Amino acid sequence: MCIRDSLLRLTKADTGGWQRDLHKLLPQSDGLRKKRAALLPRTEAFPPLQHEALKTAFEKLDAYDERVRMVRFPENHLEQRDLDHLHRLKKDMKTLEEQATRQADQVEASIPEIDETIDNASENFDINRLSKVDLAILRLATWEILKLPDLDAAVSINEAIDLARSFSGEESASYVNGVLDKIAKN
Repeated sequence: MCIRDSLLRLTKADTGGWQRDLHKLLPQSDGLRKKRAALLPRTEAFPPLQHEALKTAFEKLDAYDERVRMVRFPENHLEQRDLDHLHRLKKDMKTLEEQATRQADQVEASIPEIDETIDNASENFDINRLSKVDLAILRLATWEILKLPDLDAAVSINEAIDLARSFSGEESASYVNGVLDKIAKN
């Protein structure tokens, strides 16, 4: 595969597989860099304009290869520390996303039990009248209180109150506090 084809593959509109393509092309690129280095001295017998044109092209390709390596392996380049940090953050965010998805799945699987617990704690109030946002906040916090005994209930309650205050207002925050406090005490 020539470098032109490699560049076309990397710059195609489909961005889904470009990172895998880049990873596959790195060893090939290293081999081509070595071939260019071996070929350049043999071009010294060429006419000066041709030799300089090849030398310039090879230098541009070497610079491109170096930039690719800096992006792919930022830990090896001091000037790329921020990029290395972003790579680690991306992995951390992926882990958090997976944890949040697992927790949401567990909450969803427990909705009948959670709704019954919320309904019992909500005296004289039908939970079907709650806003979807408040109900989601109550469900998550109730699940944490019921299913995560190592987590202090006060932490779940305070987080739920903050969410309710941010997304629904002070009145909802007071209601969420009252319901979750009853659940935690039972």
